[in-house]
Amino acid sequence: MKHALDKKTDQKIKGLAQYLSVSFEHSQKSDLFVVVGSSLVVTPAADMPKEALMADARLVILNQGETPFDSQAHLRFFEPIGEVLPKAVRKLKRLMGLFE
Repeated sequence: MKHALDKKTDQKIKGLAQYLSVSFEHSQKSDLFVVVGSSLVVTPAADMPKEALMADARLVILNQGETPFDSQAHLRFFEPIGEVLPKAVRKLKRLMGLFE
């Protein structure tokens, strides 16, 4: 039984490592990096905005609390997510020619 649990744990760890690798790759290729509801203090996810910024992406942060990246953000919202995100999505859809 222990061997079966170890094998499942190994598979989960490998899956997570692959997911993180792809996430960092997308961060490095992004033009726009949007952070929603994160303090950006828990790694490895907190390192992703840095990767995006190093690749000259624009950084948008939507979080009520401060983050270590606030001074580097191109656009910063401190309002509640529910007040900002629905309006932003509607505006983006209009700008992209998509309609609800």
